[in-house]
Order: sequence, then C-alpha cells, then structure tokens
Amino acid sequence: MVRPPFSSWLVAAWLVTGALGRAAELPDIPSEVFVPIAEEVLDAAIEHCRRGQKVQASVLFVAIRDQLDPPQPVRELIQALEQEGCKGSSSTRGYWELRAAAGYDDNVTQGIRGSSLTLGTAAYSVELAVDDNYRPISSSFVEMAAGRSWELADRLTLQVKASGRQYPKVRAYDLASFNATLKTRLNAIGRPIDGMAEWTELWMGGRRYHTAWAMAAQAPVLLDAPQWNYAAVAQQINYHTQPQQNAAQFQFGLNRQFHPGVGKAFILDTMGIWDQAQGQRAGGGRVGANLHAIAQLRLQPWLLTGRLSMTHWASRQDFLPGLVDAKRRNTLLQANAQAEYPLSASQTLQLDFQMRDSRDTIALYAYRSYSLGVSWMARF
Repeated sequence: MVRPPFSSWLVAAWLVTGALGRAAELPDIPSEVFVPIAEEVLDAAIEHCRRGQKVQASVLFVAIRDQLDPPQPVRELIQALEQEGCKGSSSTRGYWELRAAAGYDDNVTQGIRGSSLTLGTAAYSVELAVDDNYRPISSSFVEMAAGRSWELADRLTLQVKASGRQYPKVRAYDLASFNATLKTRLNAIGRPIDGMAEWTELWMGGRRYHTAWAMAAQAPVLLDAPQWNYAAVAQQINYHTQPQQNAAQFQFGLNRQFHPGVGKAFILDTMGIWDQAQGQRAGGGRVGANLHAIAQLRLQPWLLTGRLSMTHWASRQDFLPGLVDAKRRNTLLQANAQAEYPLSASQTLQLDFQMRDSRDTIALYAYRSYSLGVSWMARF
C-alpha cells in the first residue's frame, strides 16, 4: 500500500537550520541564533568576516566575548580577525555535503497492525480480512545523499540535494529525491524577514511519485522581543501516481525560542492548518493544527537533539458517503532523537531514532513505525 508521505518537520527543520538571520539588526545572540552552540556561532562569525561583512562579524564577535566567555585561544583568534579588518573576498562561497547512512525500519509500508478492517455505518457494517500488502513490512535500509550550497549574495543562499534510500526487502518502496532550496533574509514591513522557497521531486520504486513546492516566511512579532515570531507556510503537492491526493496546504502560527544557557536551545512552534483538496480525495478538504517542540543540548563532545511533533486534522466532508458516513480524523505523533559525535572538524557521526504513531478514525490509516539508523556526514 502506497501512502502520501508526510512532512511535518518542514517548518520546524527550517527554523532550526535557518542559521543566523537578522544578525546585524538584532545583535543579541540568544535572540538570533536558532541553535546557539558556541562553536557554530564562532564559525558563523568567522564566515561573515571572511566574506568582508564587517558589521555582522563584529556583532557576533562582541556577543561571543560578552555572553559565551570563550577560552583565551578563541579570544586571540577574534582579536586577530578584527585587527585584519575582515577584508573578505568577492568570490562566491559555498560547500559540499556528503552523507551515508544505514539502519532498520520495522514498518516501511506504514501497514496497519490489525488483521481485520470494519467498514460501514452504525446500522450496517462489514468486517474484512486485511491483505498482507496492508500489513507492516520491515526492512533494513541504506542511504546516500550529496548536497551543494552556494552563497549567491550577502543574504541569499541556494542549496541543492539529491538522495536515495534502498530497502533490500521491499524494493517497491525504494526512494530517490531531488531538492532545491532558496533562502533569503530581507527587511520589509518595518521588520526583518527570513524567507524560504523550496522545490522537491520524489520517486518511489523507480516511479515519479510526487512534486512539491513550498514557500515559508518568518518575522518577529515585536522588534524588541525577537524571541516571538510569526511563521507562515504555503505548500502545493501533486501526486503523479495518485492525483486524487493533490492538495494545497497553508499554515500560519507562532514560534517561541528559549535559550536557558550556553549550549542549550528550545523552540516551540504552533501552527493552524488549512488543506484544500484539488482532486476527488475522500473526505475533501481538511482543517487542523500542529505543535512542534525542538530541544538541543551540547554535552561535549556530543550534540543531542530531540524533536516532538503532534498534528491533528479533520476532514470537512464524510469520508465515503453511503459507505463510511463519518468525517475522517487523524492524529499523528512523531518523535525523533539524534546524537551527533564529531569525528573531525568536517566529519560527524550521527545516531538517529524515529517513531511515528498515526491514530485515525479510518482503521486503514492507523499505524505505528520505528526506525533506527547510523550515518556519517562530511562537509567541505
């Protein structure tokens, strides 16, 4: 059984990986660095300096000295860079990223646990035996990914990524994807705005599966309280093998960033969801909300990250009038735990655990899955 993929981490992942954003306008590090790990802040400051962005580099250098209490060698490095004047270079900068992973997924097909399925109304119902194709199928997997990032301008970044995941036991679910993301930082409506545009192509089992376009924006609610931000996302998804699933989705909400100390970060994000079906999807459009929580902790030399997402939505029409006279309701809980260990300045080892629990009024869409993986990543 092929199900539409669910990307509940879209906004949360973008918020975490949005790097600096508005560093020059808002100099306080805890307000500006989504993941305020001292090493990453220093790397960002050095990169600004190398590009000749003196204001951004100076803001971060001062904040590092005043708020992060760096060791003497770091202070000497900062002083040397400041004395050189951050002359920078006009050449286009960027980096390559490679990733190799392997792991195990206990429910690749998102199959249901029960052996039977009941359809019908309260007055008349039919119990059907579940075919093996709708039952969970487990498999190991291997994955390879490569990406490239370009700094096109002072506040404009382009990232492209290609990846492939193979399930030796369930080759019909092998995945391949291509993604291009454009990120920018600008000033509008009297405040700084972080923006993102994304295009994704996905192939499943060697067949083109779906195409997705997304746009997202984030802006502080108040300039003097940048921990609170508005966030909005618009997304269009076209399914090439299941066109009845085509939909446009809009999300709008707030996120709050907490920084209890050096090496600690917490983001809470809540969004309302409005989903407009563009094909003959059972149940039609959907309305709901989601909640994301992300926490990150640096325990030298480890970097620990935890993510929790809960999404609930309800269809606006009955699922199948005359057969299932009820609106479909779905609650999806996703949890993810990661532990990163630096192998060198440019290489990391990552352990990853994921859990998905889908509870649905239509038993065919209720499932639970777990996966565990280990990956190596290099950036140069």
